[in-house]
Amino acid sequence: MLVLLQCKQNSMRLLTQSRVNRITFFFLLSTLLCIRASYADDVKPFWTEKSSYIEGNNLYVIGIASNVSSVEAGRMQAFENGKSEIMNFTQISDLEGLVIKTQMTYEEERNYKYNIYRLMYVDYEGINSLKNKKIEQTKRNYQRLQQKQEQEIKIRKNALSRLSENKQELASLDKEYRRIVSNVHIASEKAMRYVKVGMSRLEVESLLGSPRSMYKHYNEYVYDTKYGDYWVIFDSADAVKCLSTGKKCVYINCNVDKTSCAYQGVISYFYRMRDWH
Repeated sequence: MLVLLQCKQNSMRLLTQSRVNRITFFFLLSTLLCIRASYADDVKPFWTEKSSYIEGNNLYVIGIASNVSSVEAGRMQAFENGKSEIMNFTQISDLEGLVIKTQMTYEEERNYKYNIYRLMYVDYEGINSLKNKKIEQTKRNYQRLQQKQEQEIKIRKNALSRLSENKQELASLDKEYRRIVSNVHIASEKAMRYVKVGMSRLEVESLLGSPRSMYKHYNEYVYDTKYGDYWVIFDSADAVKCLSTGKKCVYINCNVDKTSCAYQGVISYFYRMRDWH
């Protein structure tokens, strides 16, 4: 009886020890797994420490977004930053037409903020093709610019040529204008000096030559003639009546000796030496 009791007690101690050992084992295993998981979380992929590298036919770049509030926003920002890395590496400012792929991302959380690493790659042949397209486009743009500059130069040359012609024409017109003014002045002086009241038309034309203008009156069988600034006014007998700045002889607003009269801007002179004959 005593032996059975001792056996039972020994069995109970063994069972208890076994349970303790199992609990201890599971506790240690869980702790180890946690430690390994924590250690694994702290280990970043090697490519997160790079900005770009070439492997095979591909150019790899890493786009990074730091301290962002959401994963989605971080991924988009990392993609844009990766594109900037490609532009810096290839010296291409416009990546339109280039296929950019994402191989993987690595994300870490720190104090409710996220750091996003995005591994992107492009085919190096695609980069060369894009560069060649950009070179051709630059050549075409240069040719268009050159053509435009040539057209502008041609237009400017034509404008300068027309300007020179216009200057010559203006000089010619100015010369002609001065000649006309001089002729008018000379004709005016001659009219004031030589035309006398009572002169016939033939006598006036023999002294002054052909008139600049004619104005018919008296039923259009008598006409006045203009020399310089003055009209030679003829009466119905076709004899000089007066010299006037208008097309008619004025008889009102005369001066004391009745040698000149003025009316509405027209000045007439009557002192043409009536005893000229």
